[in-house]
Amino acid sequence: MVARLACVVAVVLAIATAVPAGADTLTPTPTATLDCANPLAGGPRPRSEVVGNQVALLTSRSRRDATQVAEYTDPAMPQFRYFAKSPLLLRTGSGSARIVVPRSERGRVVLSWGNTDHDGTATREFVAGPCPGGSTWIWFPGGYSVTVPHCVTLVIRTAGHAERVRVGAGKACPGQRPPPR
Repeated sequence: MVARLACVVAVVLAIATAVPAGADTLTPTPTATLDCANPLAGGPRPRSEVVGNQVALLTSRSRRDATQVAEYTDPAMPQFRYFAKSPLLLRTGSGSARIVVPRSERGRVVLSWGNTDHDGTATREFVAGPCPGGSTWIWFPGGYSVTVPHCVTLVIRTAGHAERVRVGAGKACPGQRPPPR
């Protein structure tokens, strides 16, 4: 009985972590905006790569292994067959960030973060912040849907700052190890 219950719990957890937040109603849009309501957690500076002192992501510089992907098909976006779950961390206060899918990645990756079913899935740009609060970090679930596992390039724009970052979505970026099995 205990073994059976443990198996059921493991299957439920596997499904819950493989599906993007709000996946049943997400639709692709050129730009999506984060709803600051209901972050997963909040706290001190994260162990992720911080860009422009405003946003933090698990990138090839902050993560030794590439992020695992799970096969997932959304009827609204059937070409994006894989999902790499990765949180978005945002500093609260007056700042904001734009996570841009460069032209070279368009049609290969879409972005989605948030804890609600109306955030949308960005095909070109994801806008995060400003979110109310006093200079702390808040975390949102979501990640990257990709057509094939690859090293994704993104541009993060904050006030007066733009930086390219790379994210191993199912495949290692240079300097990373492959995702764990």
